[in-house]
Amino acid sequence: ALGLVPLCVAGLRSPVRRAAQAGVAVLAAALVAGIRHVALPFAGGAPPLGLGVSGAGDPLDVVGTLARAAAAHPALLFEAAVFAVLAAALPYAGRHGRWGAAGTGAAMLLLTVPAVPAAAIAPLVAAAWITAAALTIRAAVS
Repeated sequence: ALGLVPLCVAGLRSPVRRAAQAGVAVLAAALVAGIRHVALPFAGGAPPLGLGVSGAGDPLDVVGTLARAAAAHPALLFEAAVFAVLAAALPYAGRHGRWGAAGTGAAMLLLTVPAVPAAAIAPLVAAAWITAAALTIRAAVS
């Protein structure tokens, strides 16, 4: 369901808010995966066992520790950036009807699937198809 985040935030008016919400959603999913000790989304690897946040003395230590943990998984950061860009561009693509929807679905596939070969491909493909279909339906109704 994480692949549907750009579509879920498409109703927000500001492209900056859409991008921020989509990017933060991916990072929050990674944080939850780390807390639950399950595989990280998109990165496919196991989360680190401990980050050392409990011994931090101030908020900047916590931020630095979380930033280092995120930097250790560049695929996760790349997917967060891709989802942020897609979320910001989604309403503009929807204005171009079926071609905009097809282009958005193709962009989702081209940007997300090759970047993370360890991730499951089927959910990303399904999310791209659902997003393209939703854009097509919105264009037909408008």
